[in-house]
Amino acid sequence: MKPIKRTETRVTRRGVIVTTVTILAMLVAAVVLRSLGPVPWWAVVVGALVVAPPAIWAAYAFSRDSELAPLVGAELRNRLLILTPIFACLWLLYAFVPVYVLDLNTTSEMPLFMAGVMLVVILLIGAFAATNALELEFSGGLVVSGLYIVSALILALIAGVQLASMDGKRKSPERELLLDPQPAAMHMPGDAEKTRQLQPLSGGSVR
Repeated sequence: MKPIKRTETRVTRRGVIVTTVTILAMLVAAVVLRSLGPVPWWAVVVGALVVAPPAIWAAYAFSRDSELAPLVGAELRNRLLILTPIFACLWLLYAFVPVYVLDLNTTSEMPLFMAGVMLVVILLIGAFAATNALELEFSGGLVVSGLYIVSALILALIAGVQLASMDGKRKSPERELLLDPQPAAMHMPGDAEKTRQLQPLSGGSVR
């Protein structure tokens, strides 16, 4: 009949140090990538994978139900390893679905409205995955998914990765072809005479 005492699980100093060092390293890497020029695709994939474990761990620490026994040790690590590739694959939905549906050339041409819609979609999918993997309420899953997405977006902005069209306009190859590649000042002296010769007369004939 003796009641079972609840064991309080606190954030350890080692976990805080590892998370802090990881975040600082990712910030430094993002700044370095921005200074080197266009970010290669493999760096984006690595960043999406690396940012997931510390973001999920930090969000789980304050979003879990305090009345339930927490996930610790190897069990928490294994669930983090399951969620990491799932969260990283959410960016594949963000990158390829609008490009296919809207017939875009790159993700950087995506309108801001569509980018917002896709962020909400991957937020809900990530929340569903986190709710089941970490045994959370759906609100807790939203916190985990939201913190990961915000962290990834901040790193992408620092690194200079353009995830949507900032001006909301799509580049038009047809419009670029209509531009005269030769400035007016560079026209040959005989161009004006040729133009006059091609003008129609009052009778409709061309000289």
